[in-house]
Amino acid sequence: MTRKVARTALAALAVALLAVTSLHPQLTRRARELIEGPSRSVVVLARDLALGAPISRAALDFRELPERYLEERHIEAHDLERVLGARAATTVPTGSALLWSDLDQAPEARTLAGLVRSGKRAFTLPGTDVGFSGLLRPGDRVDVLFTRAEGGSLTLLQNVLVLTVGSDQGAAASARVQPSERVTLSVDLEQAQLLAASEGRGVLRLALRNPLDLALVDTPPVRVSPGGSVAELGLHGGAP
Repeated sequence: MTRKVARTALAALAVALLAVTSLHPQLTRRARELIEGPSRSVVVLARDLALGAPISRAALDFRELPERYLEERHIEAHDLERVLGARAATTVPTGSALLWSDLDQAPEARTLAGLVRSGKRAFTLPGTDVGFSGLLRPGDRVDVLFTRAEGGSLTLLQNVLVLTVGSDQGAAASARVQPSERVTLSVDLEQAQLLAASEGRGVLRLALRNPLDLALVDTPPVRVSPGGSVAELGLHGGAP
């Protein structure tokens, strides 16, 4: 009787494990949707788009993008017909999302306020040396790193949208961006407070991301000892 009960229990356990395993992808997907919002289909480039080239259906594809990362300049699948035949105002590489600001005579207003999505704020980083040899452009995504005056560095924000670089809002006629020009980011109010609280307490730098990389990485703060070695700081010491 004992062996029979044991076999029955093992069989039940196996069935339960199988059920959990089969449900895991669905649970993971559901958890991601709760955090990032439902996915929306946006237009992406199936091949490189040259400056001035007419946009054809063959050059376009679609990709699902979590609502959290969707911005006003993304072209959603239901707007596909509106972009066909338009000419490119800039070069766009394969795999990148096609933005309204990539089109000649894009329909949205060319004002900074018009680029700010509902629920977001435009925040200009104070005295930041952009770097990247003037290659950073509106529509890029960056991480914001903070180095404290007394030593130690941490990642303040990740996967943040660049709204403007200097006076460049992504228009076709924008002049070449200079490396020293300031950057305006799209952040929520809490993130804006964090950036404002960092002013005067250290240096803010930007790390440029691949446009297809949306992952958030858990990185502990670090400090450099007087001897030059690197050590991790506790989370309690990571806030600016």
